[in-house]
Amino acid sequence: NLEGEVTHTRELDPFIFGYYPHVSVLNYNSSYWQVRCQNYKKFWDFARSEIWKRAKKPWSNTGTGRYRARDLRSARHSDGGRNQASKPWNMVMPTMLPQHWSSSNRMMLTLKMLQGRLQIVDKLTIDEPSVDAFLRKCGDMQWDCRHLGAGVMFMDGGSRLTPSIEFDRNFFYGSFYNGRTKMVRPTVQSDTPFDWNFTGAKATYLGPRGPKNPIPLNRFNCFDAINHDRLVITEGALMQLEKECFAEKVKSLPPHIRAQMGASGMLDNYLLGDVKPQLDTIEFEGAARTEEKEMGMYEGYYDNPYKPWADEGDASYVVDGVEGMVTREVGGKKASWAMLQ
Repeated sequence: NLEGEVTHTRELDPFIFGYYPHVSVLNYNSSYWQVRCQNYKKFWDFARSEIWKRAKKPWSNTGTGRYRARDLRSARHSDGGRNQASKPWNMVMPTMLPQHWSSSNRMMLTLKMLQGRLQIVDKLTIDEPSVDAFLRKCGDMQWDCRHLGAGVMFMDGGSRLTPSIEFDRNFFYGSFYNGRTKMVRPTVQSDTPFDWNFTGAKATYLGPRGPKNPIPLNRFNCFDAINHDRLVITEGALMQLEKECFAEKVKSLPPHIRAQMGASGMLDNYLLGDVKPQLDTIEFEGAARTEEKEMGMYEGYYDNPYKPWADEGDASYVVDGVEGMVTREVGGKKASWAMLQ
């Protein structure tokens, strides 16, 4: 706990903390993060269509060195547009494969455990959202968060009884300190790369070309894990990591092993009534209970948001990611969005 006492022991998932590290995979993750976090402003060039300048003479004829009106957006001018404009996301923003990101992060977690630099706490919280309270807690726990210190990385996911996807407010604001500290989300996976203009329907689209999946800055990565000596993880974060990696863990097993999991009870699910439901995060628990309460309140009314259409059970939705449109279909035909009795 946050008093420095050992309250109980906990078994770590070998799929997450038992992946023997390989230097090449860790270097791939670290190199990606350095390229992903560099300042992209210096890689930006304006295209001709992005500059608004008139062809009118900006000053009188004499004594200027430029005696005629000309296109100021031309590439011949130092401040004009470029014919082949370079964009940062097209030049240097890398694309990370989700399976590589997950495996490299699990290797880094295993390396921290093997080095003895992993610490599991029940929760991360302080009395008030101040730097002084944060530094007092770091001093009590012997966390070296000085500017030139060893560094501490915190993975906050709430406690065992109240797991949360949000940081503790007081601890998060208290960590705004000019030291070697970082707070990351309880996740080791990334989104699948997505091409926002795959069909080329948007001719003036200036966004990222090709599939991209820029990973947010508050994510666990090998570069920051190496630069921070101690890794502190809460029990709620461990629960979320195990739940997140369960599908990937089952998928990685051989087919004959997966076939035996059902008979041994390893695939029991609370949706089927086999086992008791696991604790979900307090945000999802609160949303589910609010939805359950509201469904009874709106029952019988015309504008019931939980049953907006009479044919909702037969409807399907097609999402067009390029145009940002959602089409509603019933029986394979386009249907109306109007609410039906």
